[in-house]
Parts: sequence; structure tokens; C-alpha cells
Amino acid sequence: MDVEVLSGDDRDTFVQEPEVATVLAFRTTAERRSDLVVVGPRTRGSYNPGKPLPVCIRVRLRPGRARELFGVPVRELADRAVPLTDLWGRAARDLTSRLVDAGADTGLAVARLTALLRSVSSVDGLLVDGLLVDSAMRQMELPGARLSEVADRLGVSERHLRNLFAREVGLSPKHFARIKRVRTVLALAGSRPWAEVASRAGFFDQAHMIGDFRSMMGVSPGAFLAGRLPAVTPCGYVSPVTLRS
Repeated sequence: MDVEVLSGDDRDTFVQEPEVATVLAFRTTAERRSDLVVVGPRTRGSYNPGKPLPVCIRVRLRPGRARELFGVPVRELADRAVPLTDLWGRAARDLTSRLVDAGADTGLAVARLTALLRSVSSVDGLLVDGLLVDSAMRQMELPGARLSEVADRLGVSERHLRNLFAREVGLSPKHFARIKRVRTVLALAGSRPWAEVASRAGFFDQAHMIGDFRSMMGVSPGAFLAGRLPAVTPCGYVSPVTLRS
């Protein structure tokens, strides 16, 4: 799991990229309101108003690791932000309280959060489906990957692979690959010529790259790099809860 600690965002626009992973986010506001939210895979980018948060800790789970942790097929979390209390009940409220008790010590909060996630999850075990989806994801990330060929190499049907992706990753194999390519464009934009970016990201050509990028980010890669972004929309997070003193 990858952990990111943010202190808020004062920019007018906060860009959320398409994402293949499921994220568990803990945040507090200036009004002493805190929550834990599970943010599923995002099939498109979004542009939200920037706002300062005293504390925001994001734990990015490797794709294929969220179902056993949260107890639901990941397809039910795609493009949604769900309070952890909806999935864990009292355990989520207790964890939120422990994180709030850490106060300004974000290092302590991170340690408590990651320790708890490891203790309740057995998804790092050598599960057959886990190994299969890991191998499939690695192969689907390769330029020119075809689902039929990946399924043949893994000895399963295309249908089984689609069902496995939906349950464990929350996305279809094709959409998983598209998001990975667009994220590569976002990472390389401005550092190399567009033709090279398209090739490195695994697109057939620049037109293919522009079409997929526009469908997910709402603008062309050039417009995005120049800061010509779509209008902001409210963030999809649910409202945080107020904790008792």
C-alpha cells in the first residue's frame, strides 16, 4: 500500500486523475470534523474546488487488494466514495477516534491506520485469484495487450478474466488498461514530444492518445498541459461526521 499525507490544497482547482486503485482516505476539517472514506476506482478524471484540510491521509491500495479488506466486490465501489462505517460499522468509528486522538502527529496517525489495515486483511496471502489478477494486470499494462491473448496465456477464459477484474479491481480489463495509459500521459506530459508520449504510453498513435485522454479528462492533452481545464464540480466525497469531545 502507498501512503500520502496532504495538508490541504489552496489551488482554485484540484485535479483528480482516473485511478485503478481503491483509496482509503482520512481527513479532518478546521471545524474538527473527521471521517474515513473508501474511494473506489475512478473511471474518469474530475476537477474539484481546492480547499484546505488540516489533515488528509490517503492510503492507496494495490488493485486487487480491496475486496477482502472491505468485504464487497470492488465493482460496487467504482466511481463512489463510501463511508467506511457503511462497510465496517463500529470498527470504523473506533478507528476514526484513534486517528483523531493522534492530533497533529500525522506520523502516529499513519502508523495506526496502516497497522490496522494489515491486521484485518489477509489479502497479501498467496491466494489463487490474487496471483491470477496480479499477473493479468501486469500483462494488460503492456503496449498492445489483448484480453484474448492474456486469457490464453493464463489458461482461463475471457469471461472469467472479466469477472475477476470486476470483482477484484472494479474495472473491466479494457478500462483498466485505458486508465493506465492515460495516467502515463499525465506523468509524461510536457517532458517529451507528444509522439513519444503516445508511444511510451502504449497508444497506436497520437490520435488514439488524444481520443482516450479527452474521453477521461474532458480536454485534449495539450489543453490540459496549458491549464485550459473544464469547469470545477463539487467533490464526490460524503460529508464528514462530527466527533464528540
